[in-house]
Amino acid sequence: MTKNLATMINPKSWGWLVMLLCMCACQSDAVFEEYQDVSPTAWDMNNPAHFEVAINDTTGHYDVILHIRNTDSYPYQDLWLFTHSSAPDSTVALDTLACFLADNQGKWLGEGLLSEYDMPLLYMSNIRFPKEGTYTFDIAHGMRDSLLQGISRIGLTVEPTKVNTNVEK
Repeated sequence: MTKNLATMINPKSWGWLVMLLCMCACQSDAVFEEYQDVSPTAWDMNNPAHFEVAINDTTGHYDVILHIRNTDSYPYQDLWLFTHSSAPDSTVALDTLACFLADNQGKWLGEGLLSEYDMPLLYMSNIRFPKEGTYTFDIAHGMRDSLLQGISRIGLTVEPTKVNTNVEK
């Protein structure tokens, strides 16, 4: 009598196997990736998300990506962000960014699951960090409401710039 593989494996083992496969498939080459939860009541414009990124390679080219996670309760189509970044040598850069989270019909643009949507926003493209050390990034919202409803998480990813191999030289 022979048994097939599906009947030989304990059903509880399937969960571990699926989780292991997902972890292997979702591995990232990011040098930094972190998400911060926003207060469940509202994102206070005076409470920016703060990220500290240790950079050891000054020869590589990187993309810096912001991730905005919003819920169905976000009341607007767009989101304005104020960024404050500083380098190890105390060089400071200030930026204002606009991010559209919904189209003109109100359909959320990010990747969604149930009632939450993740919108990646390319903040810096193909940059080199000039000095080794810790770079800080502070992200605050710049909306008229000082307490902003519907934003649940803010994330920052620093990853090597993906080279387009289809470009002719």
